[in-house]
Amino acid sequence: MSMWCHLGVLLVRWAAAGADGLSSTCTFPGLASTMPILNDTITCSVGSSSGGTTIRSTLSSERVASAAKFSANTASALYTDVRSQVYDMSPEASFTFGRSIMVSTVPRSTNPSTIAEQLSAAASAGAKVALMTEEDFAGGKGAGEKINGAMVIAVAAAAKASAIAVVCPFRLLADDGRSFNAAVVIAANGTLLKATLTGATHYEKVFPVLGWPVLPVDDGGFGVQAGEIPIVPGLGGVQVWDLPDVGRIAVLTCFDINFAEVWHEAYALGARIVFWPSMMRTPDRDAISYARLLRVNIVANGQPMGTNLGQVLDTTGHVPPDTHIDPSTGIVTATLNLDEAWIHENGPGALICPGLRKMCAAYPAAFELAVSGCGGAAQNPGCTTAPVVPGETTADNNAVFLVRSTGKSNTTVVAAFAEFGVVSYRDYIMANRRGLNSLRQRGTAIPAAKVQK
Repeated sequence: MSMWCHLGVLLVRWAAAGADGLSSTCTFPGLASTMPILNDTITCSVGSSSGGTTIRSTLSSERVASAAKFSANTASALYTDVRSQVYDMSPEASFTFGRSIMVSTVPRSTNPSTIAEQLSAAASAGAKVALMTEEDFAGGKGAGEKINGAMVIAVAAAAKASAIAVVCPFRLLADDGRSFNAAVVIAANGTLLKATLTGATHYEKVFPVLGWPVLPVDDGGFGVQAGEIPIVPGLGGVQVWDLPDVGRIAVLTCFDINFAEVWHEAYALGARIVFWPSMMRTPDRDAISYARLLRVNIVANGQPMGTNLGQVLDTTGHVPPDTHIDPSTGIVTATLNLDEAWIHENGPGALICPGLRKMCAAYPAAFELAVSGCGGAAQNPGCTTAPVVPGETTADNNAVFLVRSTGKSNTTVVAAFAEFGVVSYRDYIMANRRGLNSLRQRGTAIPAAKVQK
């Protein structure tokens, strides 16, 4: 018997008896004919010659919105992997996004008046969202301040005055005296937003720097590298917010860049933009890799080494063409086109290219192939091919490619996909994950395809 617990996500593998002499029984409420759904408590009683132990874990509620019920013959199953909950994804069309959003990053300041001036300048440039720096205000020193502290209130007032949403990282002093490397999301009306799926008031950095050497943790002994003292590792997990007029966003912080699971979870929970405040320098090659691999937009605000080193990345991992750094303020602005979707040519192959061809013909000049596929514009009259970004492929037959709105039609990419039966890459992978996990649960083979008549 082996078991893993991590950040509120329970991964369970069990058998009737193991070579180690342990026996265990795990109970999943409501598991008669389905995989466990969110907010269920998994109870495992582990027995041995020295006595028994009962472990209880509640799957954290941020997984709730996109969890699917998988049919499974659980009565005879010897393997259950709840990771399908962590990586489960909601359909592309279930999210609402602004079509084109200008974002910004602003340098660090401990002066409320300066922060207000920065946010006003970003808003005047057209930005709808601004990202401040990691542990702003005090620069990561001291115990921090309450979520309703003077600086957070000042930023909220400045956001309202300039009608700009703000991702505001700071050191949070909780009511129980513990400190967290945290961030709040402030709407353009100055309201502190609660996370969409959990109601959390803030994000807590899941992976702060621990230091080196790291063991034994309770003995300290960080003689080579000190960690983020006295920060408590985040207890709430990955959070997402549905930001008005923008869409679903997530916040991950600095050292989180080294842990791919939280990035994938942000994507799986539907975040179209991940805001990444960091003490590290940007451009950051790992951030670029995540943008490309997960096909997610990233707004990064790196360590301000005399100038703001903010960077904005689109889903291709490239910098948007209108990216601008104001030399007088250090404010970075860039526009993200959120009206886009990736496609897998073989997913499912009978639908993708024929559907795309019909879509392009029905809406001439409305869509472009930002990364080309299905033969490119030559095989899809009505669609155009975007100028190739340096370093990007020039092929017209990429297996995975990107369709983006040109802004010349009121019809969005996702709506056009639905009209002509085109399945997005996200939905194709989601369906495969769910289906394969269901088969794995039962230990059965992939069935033969049914011939459509």
